[in-house]
Amino acid sequence: MDYSTQKKIRNVLSNLSFKKLAEKDFNLASSYYLTNCADKIYVKINVENNKIVDVSWNGDGCSIAYLSAELIARLIYQKDLNDAKKWLEDLKNFALNKKENLAKGEIFDLFQFLKDHPIRKRCLLVATSSYLIELNKF
Repeated sequence: MDYSTQKKIRNVLSNLSFKKLAEKDFNLASSYYLTNCADKIYVKINVENNKIVDVSWNGDGCSIAYLSAELIARLIYQKDLNDAKKWLEDLKNFALNKKENLAKGEIFDLFQFLKDHPIRKRCLLVATSSYLIELNKF
């Protein structure tokens, strides 16, 4: 991973602006976890007129799970619900090695380093799946 990507990732991890879901609200949120991993991400989304108007997440996990949860929140916030679902399906397929490359764009570009670390794609899968479960409520 080049220095520029490392710097961008550190910047995201130092400013988790959507990590605001209170622990008392976990029971209202959607979550996903893998049995062979300690990562668990909780996600809560509000949608009005088919537009995502609020996103919050929290949980336990590694830096890649946190990075994924935060980047996805930034990606889908204030976006159309159907567009968000499509992007998340693409991310899920990337995490499952069913898709080799992602669309171009700063957020998607930050996930490309996972091509060199395929075992860490499961960390992306935890966050992506949590968001998809939540979005599919709408």
